[in-house]
Amino acid sequence: MSTDSFYISVTNNNIKLHFILGKFTAVFTDLFQPQKKIARIILPCSLYDLAQIAEHPEIAETYQYVDVFTTDGMPLVWWFRLHTKRQIERVYGPDLMQAGLNHYQDQKHLILCPSSEVRAELEKKLSQRLKKRRVLLLTVGDSKQEKERQRLARELEQFRPQFVWVGIGSPNQVSLAGYLKTHLSLPATYFCVGAAVPFLAGTVTQAPRWMQQNGLEWLFRLVIEPTRLWKRYLVVNPLFVLRLLFSKVQG
Repeated sequence: MSTDSFYISVTNNNIKLHFILGKFTAVFTDLFQPQKKIARIILPCSLYDLAQIAEHPEIAETYQYVDVFTTDGMPLVWWFRLHTKRQIERVYGPDLMQAGLNHYQDQKHLILCPSSEVRAELEKKLSQRLKKRRVLLLTVGDSKQEKERQRLARELEQFRPQFVWVGIGSPNQVSLAGYLKTHLSLPATYFCVGAAVPFLAGTVTQAPRWMQQNGLEWLFRLVIEPTRLWKRYLVVNPLFVLRLLFSKVQG
């Protein structure tokens, strides 16, 4: 099995997003293959990420830290299948994280949690790994504050993980991963996986698999977290899609 590289741009400033495409197993193998002492940032990419890049130039600059994007959302899977005529599968953040933790138990994993509640629940689920000092859990405070970023950088420098799972949501997680990557001489792979961390902890309910496979996960999440997600799913994403369609018609 092989993967393909595909570059897309959703802005007028020539920012190119590097996607690795293919079946899940092939992409997983590609992302986790031994690296030559370099740090990388991986982002399972959603429609919301693309909307942020397209609509906010200052945020678009943050996403330039990302080395590889994967097809986290089903709309992206469908779009790439249409344009490449390839067998492309969803490379979903929660699946990527679960597979990484399971397949690389001998490696060090550091998980950045969005709250103390999430961290406490993960401590229960990963207790055996924690005892073996192969996993470290940290709660992230205000990730935009320099003092907090420096604290996290010190923790990473001391623990020296091979894999860092950043679960504080986009675009903040991308900005934080970029800071850590550029300020540390640490050849770690940073996975910006957002809701995958609370999903794994069990503090947020995950959509049934059939809804995920049919592109309806957004509806399930909207029902579960309407206050936090209504704008993303009812305003930001639809407007982004409409603008893309309009630009195609105009072009």
